Amino acid sequence: MLRRIAPIIFGFALLCFFIPWESFSAFGVNLVTLNGIQLVAGTTIKGPSMFGMQDVEKIPCNPFVLLTFIATIMGLCLNFLNNKIKEIGSAIISGIAIVLLFLFHNSLLKESMGILQVGTGFYLLGISFIAIIAIDIYLLILHTQPSNIYVRNRQSDKFCSQCGVKSSNDAMFCSECGHSLK
Repeated sequence: MLRRIAPIIFGFALLCFFIPWESFSAFGVNLVTLNGIQLVAGTTIKGPSMFGMQDVEKIPCNPFVLLTFIATIMGLCLNFLNNKIKEIGSAIISGIAIVLLFLFHNSLLKESMGILQVGTGFYLLGISFIAIIAIDIYLLILHTQPSNIYVRNRQSDKFCSQCGVKSSNDAMFCSECGHSLK
């Protein structure tokens, strides 16, 4: 059951790219809100200017967000494999994505000069990656613990009390003389 949660969280993480990631505001007025997909692909913002003409600003693709998006897709695909490497790979990809989100946030703080507000999609994505890491670490620990499978102890070989011939453990009668081995 727990193995199925990580792909669901990666799917949720992809949906987080459609939720607002950042808002730019001035004097308490929201000027523009961008979601993760707009930051992945780049977008053009049209708005009024001071002199009545429309102001157009092109926002290029953000490399940190693009790499985070690619990591999310890779993590989702990786979770459909049926081997042990998916937990390790998924945790590593999620860790890389968290670092990329941190770098994106720091680059925006430097550029925005305080007019940036980070949106819900950004935080939900970070929480998703942290949850994936926690689940994958738990699954890895669960796999490394000894299993509860009981192995039948190997008994010593049986010898016939009549003739002394060695017989297999599951033999009921001696193969040489036919005497009961019970």
